[in-house]
Amino acid sequence: MKKFLLCSAFALLLTACASTPKMEGFTYQPVKTRNVTLATWRKHVKPFKKLRIYIDGNAHTTGLMSKRPQMYADVAMQLAQKDTFPSIAYLGRPCYFIEQDVCKPIVWEEGKYAPEVVDEMKDVIQSWQKKYNLKEIEFVGYDGGAALALSLATRLRNVKVTRVVTIAGILDTKTDAMYRDEDIMLDSVNPANELYLLSAIPQIHYVGGKDKVVPMVFTQNFVRKLPNPVSVQIKRVPNADHENWAQFKLDY
Repeated sequence: MKKFLLCSAFALLLTACASTPKMEGFTYQPVKTRNVTLATWRKHVKPFKKLRIYIDGNAHTTGLMSKRPQMYADVAMQLAQKDTFPSIAYLGRPCYFIEQDVCKPIVWEEGKYAPEVVDEMKDVIQSWQKKYNLKEIEFVGYDGGAALALSLATRLRNVKVTRVVTIAGILDTKTDAMYRDEDIMLDSVNPANELYLLSAIPQIHYVGGKDKVVPMVFTQNFVRKLPNPVSVQIKRVPNADHENWAQFKLDY
């Protein structure tokens, strides 16, 4: 019995360790913010170099007592590992990859676009700004990570956001929640409410020809409402669905 318990404990330990992904060529670092610790990975981040930051999509609950969600797909993580850009970071969302007492399903469900979520992620980026003297940043956001990327882009100070790239991106959080019949917090951030600020930031929005999760018309409606955008493109990939983006070569 004792041997069985030891083996079971060891198996659980291995499972816990294996649950934190390894990104080839990246250095993993948990970063403590105001209320939570965020998982981050960095590759070749150097002072004064433009940093490209990847943010992944939404997640679901694995159990009633879950303290960590399960991503529907790790598309941004896959794309980051394929990217040959000189300086890259992957920024985990609150409670992704790391179990913590403050983490509850409401954080990654109704609260996935809460202002507090954006603030926690902004804290990490600002720490990178200070550490590496960053002058330029660009974002690549997938699914719900697109909404967070756009929201972060309008809130950062003392750094130039040169571009936001979205992949199968949720750009209007209210419209998306209504489409999926989901609940989100009333004060959730919504890029569709910040169109004037976003018009000054170059954007590329990739949409999948076979994506039934985020219809192309949602992206078209968002772009159509941007007042005099400095640069915005919609790029349709005919054979892309909502999750198979890593198999395509994306030009950004």
